[in-house]
Amino acid sequence: MVITNYAPIVISVIGVALLLAFSGKIFRDKGIKVKMLVVASLVIAYGLIGVASQLGIISMGGASSFFLTTTGVESSVIPEVVTIASGGAVSLEKLVIDTMKAVSYTKYSNSYTTVSGTLYFFPADANPGDPNTNAVDSITLSSGVGSSTNAILTTNTPYRVVFDGANTYYDKDFGIVKIENLQKSTGTAQFNLGEIITVATLDDMLDESDVTGLVNGQAVNTSGTAELGYTSADSFMYDESVGDQIFYIQPTFSSSTANTELKNPAMCFEFDTTNTPAGTEVTAISSQLISGTDFNIPSDLTEYWTKEQCVLLTNSMKAGTSSTVKLTFTVDETALGTDDLWYLGFDDLGSLRGKDTNLNTGATIDRITFDAQA
Repeated sequence: MVITNYAPIVISVIGVALLLAFSGKIFRDKGIKVKMLVVASLVIAYGLIGVASQLGIISMGGASSFFLTTTGVESSVIPEVVTIASGGAVSLEKLVIDTMKAVSYTKYSNSYTTVSGTLYFFPADANPGDPNTNAVDSITLSSGVGSSTNAILTTNTPYRVVFDGANTYYDKDFGIVKIENLQKSTGTAQFNLGEIITVATLDDMLDESDVTGLVNGQAVNTSGTAELGYTSADSFMYDESVGDQIFYIQPTFSSSTANTELKNPAMCFEFDTTNTPAGTEVTAISSQLISGTDFNIPSDLTEYWTKEQCVLLTNSMKAGTSSTVKLTFTVDETALGTDDLWYLGFDDLGSLRGKDTNLNTGATIDRITFDAQA
């Protein structure tokens, strides 16, 4: 707590001095002495009320100027909050921010004139991932900057601040923030978002029609002739009449577009919700690095398939990074039916169709379908 106007203190001291003087023998006339004691008491009370008002103990509302407690602040004042302001000073007030500005730059390219999206200021206890959560205020960014002149935000007030990148950029959660850099002369404050990550393009894992060896070492891909036949883009058909219950593919996990990144890229297994496998059709899956970045994918992936789990490749994959692995599958044809559909997926945000802070889904999923025929 801080006193910004010392007049009430000085007045209180004068009142005390008068009280001490008048209670002595300076005034012998009893009537005058009583009057002077009353005056001294009023002076002390006047000063103490002014001090209490500044400390926030009592609120004088529009009468604050009568008690010499105004400070000349140019922005609107809302009392009650105490916080540590920039530079270590202590502030007793919430000041209305007439203009809230936002600036940002892109990771890798360091461009300050690129980012687009929305910066949200939620109540401190709000969940940004709740669709029913309403923001106190928001700023639309275009070409890296934006501003709000709604004059709703105040200093020294905790807000949950989140940037919504709308799938072009990853969301960014700043946590609980208090705005403390208000320029009182202009009523303007600025929020610096720092670096914002551009969502990379998720590359196609595999050309399912390949006949150069990436698909089971096959020189043909005709369904019914090849063990692992090509039926359409992103789809395989395992043929039990041709197969020996073991096949492999060599997918490549990579991303493209300069100065971009994948956040928490993952390789995942998923069952079809209509033609759902029992979980016993695939008895073994092994992984082996062929080339590129080693993401330390477990060599045994069987349980990941059985439990429809994801393997987190890394926390961050910069565009241009790639890793080719050999995935070898062993199937039980006695359990595998023509109504067993499952998928191998490559996606970001840690899972298939994973959600970012503000429920965005990031990059577009790539998924290979596995079917079977007798």
